[in-house]
Amino acid sequence: MAPGRLHGNIPSTSNTRDHGDRASDTNSQNQILLKALQEFLVPLVQTVVEPKGMKAMDFNGPEAINLIEALKKFVSTAVGCIEHVEERVRKIQIEKNDTNRNAGDNIGPQVNGVVSLSMPPKLYESYNENIRKMLLNRLQEHVSNKMPIRLLLIEPHDSYLQISLIDRGTTYVHLANIMKALPIPFNSFSSQQMDEKLVDSIIESHTKYAILSHKWLRGMPGEITYDLWNKGSLDPESAGYRKLVSFCRTSWKDHGITLAWMDTVCINKDSSSELDESIRSMYAWYERAGICIIYLSETQTITDTQHDTWFTRGWTLQELLAPKAFKFYSCEWIQLAQGPNDKENSVILSIIQQTTTISYVELMNITVIPFSRRMQWAAFREVTREEDMAYSLMGIFDVSISIAYGGAQVFCRATSVQCVHACA
Repeated sequence: MAPGRLHGNIPSTSNTRDHGDRASDTNSQNQILLKALQEFLVPLVQTVVEPKGMKAMDFNGPEAINLIEALKKFVSTAVGCIEHVEERVRKIQIEKNDTNRNAGDNIGPQVNGVVSLSMPPKLYESYNENIRKMLLNRLQEHVSNKMPIRLLLIEPHDSYLQISLIDRGTTYVHLANIMKALPIPFNSFSSQQMDEKLVDSIIESHTKYAILSHKWLRGMPGEITYDLWNKGSLDPESAGYRKLVSFCRTSWKDHGITLAWMDTVCINKDSSSELDESIRSMYAWYERAGICIIYLSETQTITDTQHDTWFTRGWTLQELLAPKAFKFYSCEWIQLAQGPNDKENSVILSIIQQTTTISYVELMNITVIPFSRRMQWAAFREVTREEDMAYSLMGIFDVSISIAYGGAQVFCRATSVQCVHACA
């Protein structure tokens, strides 16, 4: 059924006699159609069952012609009824402004401007309740397993942005409140598979978050960390504060996203378990992000891009490879190229290849790239702590190792594990 198509039956407002006449006409047409079908199908079935001695079926004979005429009349009447129903509904919608309806109209709930006709209210309520229950259960799983531990919640006001740091519990409550208010489209042909697809599409469209890829500030006061945020030790004039606010503003203003993740403030590095989960999950978090905002702090115009040290850092390699969509921004938070996704921009892709040797084909599907080729990309990357060379490559090589800062041999463990996988 085409979008917006109305279906079902509405009780006629004509008098009882007109209703009886139409019912009589319908019964007569049904009898004609059934008789024509019988005259056409019975000989056809007999021809199939007992082919010997039977006359070949004449598809242009009187039986076929009668069937075609009966079908034409039946379809014409049916189409007329549908048009009558649609016209009736349009009048009701105009007269009552799509809201208050009389009980006698027998019009079901309206969802996204589409009226479901002859739908018992209890049926819709039951369907709606089941979908919402499934939706909230799936949302809980999604937030717990596929979204970052903490996110920045961006709430735009007339003259400022209100930014809050929220954990998974608050993220769930925030998203659940949004989804509870969503209209659920009713599907009279609903099935478990279709319901699951509907729920998945709602989850996907309403759980998007932006993620930042950047080079950390050096020196003091530096970045806004989780510890500083909790203490309220925020200097609005500091470079770290301006970066955080600019990132949130860009997420909302350019991409319409009000959830954001920034490694400096969203990870509690004093918690070993949280740090472990964050580092292990980081590649997946970048991969699942609605948009990855790449901030080039040393770049003013697109011609400066390839000289930015962002391209030389260890962690930024996975932040380039993992996202499905990314946008490059200059030091002034200006987009360096047009379009919603620089992963599809030929100019940006050319710069990436010139700077990193990573081609478009490799960027689109890293999973088929040989282990040796991935090692080439990582060979000349730099990190502040030597263990990070291993940790920053876990997602790229699809391996998992325990996080324990303080030993250079970590890198050897990571590469040996990957070699075993590659040779298996």
